[in-house]
Amino acid sequence: MSILIDDDRFISEILSHSIEAIRTFVKTAEELMKKIEEDKEEILEKMDRKGSREAYESFYKAIKSME
Repeated sequence: MSILIDDDRFISEILSHSIEAIRTFVKTAEELMKKIEEDKEEILEKMDRKGSREAYESFYKAIKSME
């Protein structure tokens, strides 16, 4: 079932909120990728030295720092 909406203001507001949500998502993703890139060498070094658990913990810490 579809509903036709013929209210330009409503459609404009929905589009505006959608665009803002996409911008927020992209910004967060960019920040996360930057943080991961900064910590990449440390994570890889820990994987080589001590195994994957410590590397996972470092990766998780990088992600949590984004919150």
